[in-house]
Amino acid sequence: MAKSRMFSIRECRSDTFLNLDPQTREFYLQLCLDADDDGCVDNAVMVSRMLGYDQTQKESMLSNLEQNNLIIIFKAENVLVIRHWRVHNAIAPTKHNDTRYINLVYQLEMDSSQVYQLKKSIDKVDAGYKPVPIYQDHQLKTIGIGGELIEYKEFDAEVVEATGDTGADADDIQESDATNTDDSQTLTKTEKNKLYKQFKKIYPSGKRLTDNYNEVELQREFFARIKTRADYETLEGYIEVMKNSEDWKQDDGTYIPNPLSLITSPDWQRPPSQT
Repeated sequence: MAKSRMFSIRECRSDTFLNLDPQTREFYLQLCLDADDDGCVDNAVMVSRMLGYDQTQKESMLSNLEQNNLIIIFKAENVLVIRHWRVHNAIAPTKHNDTRYINLVYQLEMDSSQVYQLKKSIDKVDAGYKPVPIYQDHQLKTIGIGGELIEYKEFDAEVVEATGDTGADADDIQESDATNTDDSQTLTKTEKNKLYKQFKKIYPSGKRLTDNYNEVELQREFFARIKTRADYETLEGYIEVMKNSEDWKQDDGTYIPNPLSLITSPDWQRPPSQT
């Protein structure tokens, strides 16, 4: 576990936090100090006793924190999770120690503000859904709605230490996979990550892009359908042709489909004249 912890000024100065009684605020801060590198705490009893609180006071404070959406309690495991952990702390993957409660972290997702919440079923996921990035053995694993591994990225410890890059563009740092030049050869995960970023950059803006679609679902569909470089070149060629078409130009891009609709459609796999 890291030897230092950070706290977000915005969260600690929020009305939600300041409306708590002083004892509960102190209890929360001490729980954060004892959390592991993924925000899990398994010694709430010890922390409460250290502060001089009895069982009744501890249960009352935990209930108060849970009701104010500051913690998630897994009662069966006697573990709680700090909901704003990723807001408070950004731990470099080279310094991250794996949590003992990875099965509990798999049950979490992040909203658009980087706050933990319990995973929802796929039909109830909001537009701001983000999978929880989990660091294990210097790999950033991205876990999807059903608990499946969507992707992972490896980190070069020396590069991270030298540049301070914690993984936002880790696939540009990590080059352990050789680049495929054969269009028919299956792409590696690193290559798919790069092509996915390129796909998002070349996709045109349009009014339909405000439609709700799941970013994780888009990435998953992209990975499933773009298996070779030839597949991506077909997709890229279709997008370039359609960007200059009247269909996508008229009414300020009203008829440009959102990327998830396009990638799941067979249209891009055949010439635009045949769509």
